[in-house]
Amino acid sequence: MRLSDPVNLKSALRRIGLAVTAGVALAVWPAMALAAPPSPLNPASPGAKSIANLHTTILWIAVIVFAIVSGLLIYSLVRFRRRSADEPEPDQSFHGSAVLETIWTIIPVGILVGILVLTFQTLQDISPDRPTDLTVRVVGKQWLWEVQYPEYNIKLTNEMRIPVGTDVQVELTSADVIHSFWVPQLGGKTDAVPGYLTGTWFRADKPGTFRGQCAEYCGLGHAQMPIEVIAMDQASFDLWAASTAEKQANASAQGELLFSTNCSSCHVIEGEGGVIGPELTNIYAVQGEEYVRDSILNPNAVIATSCPTGPCPSGVMPQNFGEVLSADDLDNIVSYLKQVSGAE
Repeated sequence: MRLSDPVNLKSALRRIGLAVTAGVALAVWPAMALAAPPSPLNPASPGAKSIANLHTTILWIAVIVFAIVSGLLIYSLVRFRRRSADEPEPDQSFHGSAVLETIWTIIPVGILVGILVLTFQTLQDISPDRPTDLTVRVVGKQWLWEVQYPEYNIKLTNEMRIPVGTDVQVELTSADVIHSFWVPQLGGKTDAVPGYLTGTWFRADKPGTFRGQCAEYCGLGHAQMPIEVIAMDQASFDLWAASTAEKQANASAQGELLFSTNCSSCHVIEGEGGVIGPELTNIYAVQGEEYVRDSILNPNAVIATSCPTGPCPSGVMPQNFGEVLSADDLDNIVSYLKQVSGAE
């Protein structure tokens, strides 16, 4: 394209104007369209609000800078263009301006320093090094979250319950590979690393259900590794914690005894037991109650694919548990496996 061609110049200016408009729209639209839950732009905790505020501040700084630079570019193209082929070329002999160069050096430095200060403040807001009122330990496993309440002796799977307005310390680790705990409306991503204890914290500002997901690819079942945080008022939480702790303790006590007598010589629970059959710590949470019952009553019809020593053999597990165990015994074993997996 020749600069002296007015038709092509108008076309170029029109394209630049459309590009600027599209750029601003693309910068602002995600902040509006992606603000629906579960989104970090719809925060429900102090830490998440700090992250969202930092994001919004940087976004608008970028939009303003983009608009100013693009506006000056368009103005220069229009103001100093050659309007016809007969018009002489403008004088291109010019010298730099120390004042302008100082200004456009100081302004970007000031912006970066401001962003640095805001970033440090946000890091301080989300730091887990603070006193909290409730501690919850979360263990990432392929492919579920095991949620433990040491204070209440409660264990859940893929679900966490917390009281509104309470500072909650979340201790994170992993039993196999690196996972990443992320509930967008409550805080940023925190890695769960095998052999290490990491942490985060949040305080739900309002009742509700806040959904999250493992944010680190951890294998074939990565997409099926959600986490759900349910925030409730303090009285409801206390009632839930008391009833759940009692239920898990009483319902599984007899089942644990039956399991240790009939099953532990072959099967592993939380690292203890035999190595002939498959590991059963999370079998209920992963496969469900019907699968567990069928595996006990008709073991040859339901053979796991992998055991500690290799492929699972058939015909090893006794076939007469349906006769040896009463209906209550079977219910108690199922309750125990349910409690161990945290599937309450």
